[in-house]
Amino acid sequence: MDMNDVTIIAVSIGLAVIFVTVNYLLQTSETKTTCKDSAIRIHLPPLLFGSMKEFMDVFFGLYSPEIVVDRVRQLKTRIVRVPKLPFMSAPFIILTDHQSARKILEDPKSTKFGMSTALFVDIARGSNFITEEGHRWKHVRKQTSPAFSSKNIKLMVETISSVTDKWIEGFLEPSIKAGRGIDILKEANRITADVISKVAFDHDFTNSEREQFLRDLLNCWIVFGSAAPQNLLKQFKLTRLAFSDVREAMRASKRMVSLCEKILQAYREKSVKQPHKLIHMINEDPEYDTDTERVRDMVMYAIGGFDTTSNAIAFALLELARYPEEQTRLRKALQKCETDEEARYSPALKYVARETLRLHPPAFGSVRVCSRDYIFENYHDDKAATKTLVPKGAVCITHSYAIQRDGMVFKDPDCFDPARWVSPSDDMMKSLFTFSLGRRNCQGQALAYAELHEIISKLCRKYEFGIVKEGEAQTMVLSKPVGTILSAKIATK
Repeated sequence: MDMNDVTIIAVSIGLAVIFVTVNYLLQTSETKTTCKDSAIRIHLPPLLFGSMKEFMDVFFGLYSPEIVVDRVRQLKTRIVRVPKLPFMSAPFIILTDHQSARKILEDPKSTKFGMSTALFVDIARGSNFITEEGHRWKHVRKQTSPAFSSKNIKLMVETISSVTDKWIEGFLEPSIKAGRGIDILKEANRITADVISKVAFDHDFTNSEREQFLRDLLNCWIVFGSAAPQNLLKQFKLTRLAFSDVREAMRASKRMVSLCEKILQAYREKSVKQPHKLIHMINEDPEYDTDTERVRDMVMYAIGGFDTTSNAIAFALLELARYPEEQTRLRKALQKCETDEEARYSPALKYVARETLRLHPPAFGSVRVCSRDYIFENYHDDKAATKTLVPKGAVCITHSYAIQRDGMVFKDPDCFDPARWVSPSDDMMKSLFTFSLGRRNCQGQALAYAELHEIISKLCRKYEFGIVKEGEAQTMVLSKPVGTILSAKIATK
């Protein structure tokens, strides 16, 4: 079959999908949901988007979090609904208040929504512990949890420190002398990729390995995470190969899998093993049926262990460059510390890290399927509330970005203000969804915090950063400061 044949098939199936969808919409109306308690007037949440197409275009676009927040604020409500998919009876609900989102995430019977994990199946070239429910993911998480123990995190800090020192000596100092701007996202990616390869996989990336890995992952984020969800034909096995960007992304994912296969084999050939490291725990786990399963999980740990952290580091330095007075305040606090360890645990650094992650959470949120009916108080900006039904089977998006910018909880919610964390309210603390909540929260959050604290403390204690080009926040599954160029110099105050 040549490419013309594939294209014809793709178009034919596309037309069939469109016909079935239109026919469905013409013959069906939205299912009404009732509540058992008829004495209480219950409402479904208001619609946030006029059509599913509009929702898909926005939600998988580059500026999705900002648009959702703006629209929720315009509606002056906290729980909203998007139009149903034609082939699904369950509604899609977006939760932007911490009370309802917590109940969904902390419900042990809520499950992941299968379509939301398709991206990770594509990247790892098959199911993995991130996409699975039941025994598989529980076992992998339990088996690998010791890798993220407090004892191991302390060992990891030594590696984080040495990798950062090497970057300062090999890149930052020469850039300062040459007066070159710093693409802070690119450099944060390099630092954290080198860290995760060492602390998790006992592997030293070559420059070419690292750069290829970073290019391949970005390609997968763009295609599998953004472009494909907006085009049904890019999701079906029979039709997706007609698209050149999908074919290239599939080659990119294959290279990432091959790299992890190489890393696993290299570890097995080492005479000295590292039982405390993640790769050892994966290698020695007898419940894996094949190395293919091991490698898929390694891919997930690799991308989860560096990309979110590098984005946070880049955003932190950008915010500190935007607000020089905050940068100076942090530097003075760090310089008062007598040891590196004291600097890592500085309250001023903790406030900067927390505020960065509030404004720029690693991911926009989590997606869960409700295990039962919920009735929530849907608060409005005038603090009046309506009882809102989130029915069993509803697909709930707990929108971290919106929750952490809730004007009813945070004063000046879009402003970078680390001092707000000196004496936070209970609602403020409960509104932090940085690493999700419940049984599927981020397993590596302690490592992420360790990297953020160690790297920012080292850089801001001695150097001053300014903005050459601000760039913009773009979302390709994860939010990133794209095009941000910073300047650096030895700090004088």
